[in-house]
Amino acid sequence: MSKRVRGFTLLELLVVIVLLIMMVGVTTISIVSGQDSAMMKTNARQLLSTLRSIRTQAVTEGIETAIIVDREFMDGNAVGRDTVNRDAADWENKENNKSYTILPADEEILLSGDLTLTLIPFAGYETVSPGSLWFYPDGSSSGGNLVLRSSAGKMVISVNWLTGEAILD
Repeated sequence: MSKRVRGFTLLELLVVIVLLIMMVGVTTISIVSGQDSAMMKTNARQLLSTLRSIRTQAVTEGIETAIIVDREFMDGNAVGRDTVNRDAADWENKENNKSYTILPADEEILLSGDLTLTLIPFAGYETVSPGSLWFYPDGSSSGGNLVLRSSAGKMVISVNWLTGEAILD
C-alpha cells in the first residue's frame, strides 16, 4: 500500500494568506473611521455642553455671552462683505473654522483633527452679529445651527432663538 501524504498545496496556502491580508486591511480601515467618528461626537458633545453652560451664565449673571465662530467678522475685517443676502447654502460653503472663542472669558477652544465648525444663522439674524452666536440674560439667543464637519461626516447643533436651548440633531 502506498502511503499518501495529506496536506495543503502551495496555491491553497497563498489563497488563505491573501484572504487574511484583505481582512486585516478592512478591519484597520473600520477602526480608523470609527476613531474619526468618535472624535467628532466627543467634540460635538463638548460644544453642546459649552453652549448650555454659557447660556446658563447669561441667565444667572444677567450678562450677554457668546460663542464666536468666525473671528474675521468680529475683528472688523469683513468690511464690504454681504451678510444680508446670503442664504443657508452660502453660510454652509463659507470658509470653515478650526476653533471657536467663548465670551466674555475670551477663551479660545481648538477643534481636534480635521474637524471644522460653521455657524449658519437663522434668517433675520445674519447682521445682528455675523460669525457669532449670542445668549441674552432673558434666556433667548440669536439662534442658528452650528455644523461640525470631518471626514467621518457632519453633526449639527441647533440653538433655538426664543429659548436659547441647544440640541444635537
